[in-house]
Amino acid sequence: MHVSESGSYYYFSVVNPEDIWASDNGWINKLNPEMEEVEWRTPLPSEPFSNNWKYNVLDFIEAANGDIIFCGEATGGGWHPDDSHNGFIARISPGGELKWTKIYRHPNVDALPVDEFGLYRQGKLNKVIETPTGQIIACGHARYSPFQLSAIQDLELSSRLWLLAVDANGCLAGEECQDVIVLDGANTALPIFDIGTRWTYEVETASGGPAKSVSFETYEIVDTATVGGQTAFAVEEGSTGNLQYLRQEGSLVYLWDADLEMYQLNYDFSVNSQYGTQWTSQCSSGGGIAMIEVDSVTQETVMGDTLPVQHLRIENNGTIEGDLLTNVYAGIGQQSGGLRLPLGYGLCDPVREVTQLRCFENDSLQYNFVGYSCDSTFVITSTSEVTQGAINIFPNPSSGLINIEGAPPSAPYELYAVDGRLVQSGVISGRQLFIERPGIYWLKVSTGKHWEIVRVAVL
Repeated sequence: MHVSESGSYYYFSVVNPEDIWASDNGWINKLNPEMEEVEWRTPLPSEPFSNNWKYNVLDFIEAANGDIIFCGEATGGGWHPDDSHNGFIARISPGGELKWTKIYRHPNVDALPVDEFGLYRQGKLNKVIETPTGQIIACGHARYSPFQLSAIQDLELSSRLWLLAVDANGCLAGEECQDVIVLDGANTALPIFDIGTRWTYEVETASGGPAKSVSFETYEIVDTATVGGQTAFAVEEGSTGNLQYLRQEGSLVYLWDADLEMYQLNYDFSVNSQYGTQWTSQCSSGGGIAMIEVDSVTQETVMGDTLPVQHLRIENNGTIEGDLLTNVYAGIGQQSGGLRLPLGYGLCDPVREVTQLRCFENDSLQYNFVGYSCDSTFVITSTSEVTQGAINIFPNPSSGLINIEGAPPSAPYELYAVDGRLVQSGVISGRQLFIERPGIYWLKVSTGKHWEIVRVAVL
């Protein structure tokens, strides 16, 4: 509990004792000077379908302007147990307005594999002060779990004193100032959407037999608009001129859904565990909440920059029998399938299929993901119809290991099941590729100038 100079009492509680249905993530409470009644209660920010932060306040101070500054430990927000303990600082006005909350994360060091050891080490902040210049200084400790130490094998690293100095808004010099700040010294922000931001996706249209014509589709932010009582970006589809409405809140990206009459959460670029979103069927009746699991987060180098890639597993939501897999460039959008996540498209049978992301650009960034022009068009065929020099697959059928002739070294590929699911992707190593499960597939291989599709059978 903290007693202010005016005699008011501030204290932390896990729940709101006056509302049993309220969240149990953490509340800041103010009592009047007589301690007879609660003047206000303010919940700390947490999103139950994504980060699900829970807070433990360990220290309060009163700032020079009367604000209350407090620090402690925030748990949650991670798919790995060792990701889930982080220091935090927050600032609240004397009237109960939460001005900001910043969570500070220590990254996993020595390149320990994140799929085994987690993205972060543990930490918490026990004490906070304000300097005469308004700077905020907190101290605590950062530590490695016994599991992480088993790989580092340096007991001196098990726990270290942590001294953190931030400005009056909780921002740290040398780091991108976001709600969750990773202390890695990299002042690199995720791309920020604004007017002029453009996504270009590849589009395949059946043209008879196995042949497909390949063109492109652009999605460009052209203006702002008020939709659903909130300001959003107007995103124009290049081929139709139709508008979608996109709203970004930090790492969260929402798209307006006219059937739901609400903004549907599509992306959470910062989460590495799970989040939920509401959906309604696009081609039949039905709807509900779909949970989106982040199976893993990897890194991909694109035009000299390293981009995080979220590997998502979307539980059945009217799409297919079983979960749907898709990959997302953090800060940009899907690798394949268009701007929206594929929610509720189970009984749709499109002739025109939006596939891989070709290009992304805004005022400061320009990425080409395919190695050819964003606005190129061409035709892809099966190997039985291509000229000399095209790729050749053998044996076909095979037991899973296939040889690929005619493709350049490290050629990009995508492997699709017959129902259109992307089941495997990457680059071909040593002109060989292993397909684990038996079945019939379409293998899409880049020759450097265009893509070719081959039907592959695995027995």
